Amino acid sequence: MNRPKSANTAHEAYIKTIRKTEKEKLMSLWEAVFCGIIQGLTEFLPVSSSGHLALAHTFFGMTSAESCLSFDILLHLATLAVVLIVYHQDVFELCTAFFTMLRKMLGGHFHVSALNE
Repeated sequence: MNRPKSANTAHEAYIKTIRKTEKEKLMSLWEAVFCGIIQGLTEFLPVSSSGHLALAHTFFGMTSAESCLSFDILLHLATLAVVLIVYHQDVFELCTAFFTMLRKMLGGHFHVSALNE
């Protein structure tokens, strides 16, 4: 099959990408659990949980930047979900107070002195 030169080059690049992807190490269940534990322990400490996750990925030999990034994003979303679940009452109170204040401001019933009460 005669392809134009640019098509052959694109096809070769695609094949190289596939072969490279096949060689990359995927995360095992235990590595995922270990990274989840690292995230849980370091998220609320004054240290970088993302930095510790990057070190764990390097330690496990994970070379796929896309899969590491995807997994880290999922871990951070799970952390956000847990925080919202744990603090749901406080979050709900803050949201209702914000919209009440907004309603009062737009209705002309809001006074700055009310903030000090």
